[in-house]
This record gives sequence, C-alpha cells and structure tokens, in this order.
Amino acid sequence: MHLYVDASFEVGGYSGVGGVIYAESGEALVFFSDEVTSDLVQMIDKDGQVTIIQELEMLALLIAFKLVPQVFQS
Repeated sequence: MHLYVDASFEVGGYSGVGGVIYAESGEALVFFSDEVTSDLVQMIDKDGQVTIIQELEMLALLIAFKLVPQVFQS
C-alpha cells in the first residue's frame, strides 16, 4: 500500500487537503479531497504565524490514516 497526501494554503484564498491510497498493484483504493474552511484556518493560525501549511499537511495525513480501515473492510 502507498499513501500520498498534500495540502494547499493561500492567505485569504483557497486552502485544502487531499490524499490517495494505492494498492501495491497501482490501483487507487480510496481518495479524499476537501476545502479547509476559513473558520478552521482561523482556529489553527496563531498570531505572527506566516503560514499553516505544516498543520494542514498533518491534517491530511491524519485523515488518510482514518481512511485506512475502510480500505481493509472493502
């Protein structure tokens, strides 16, 4: 199994997370892609912080790990 995740962050623009889990054969088993709301961006962002891309990358990874059991159930 191979897991790939990514995130995007634009101040005042689009922010999102996504990922895909592939079987060893190359078949896509499950994927996700979603916009991160401005409310969540504001909750994560700390005063003086330039970007929250690291936090969004970790969020994408956590979501992917939550999806792994679904892969084995199907």
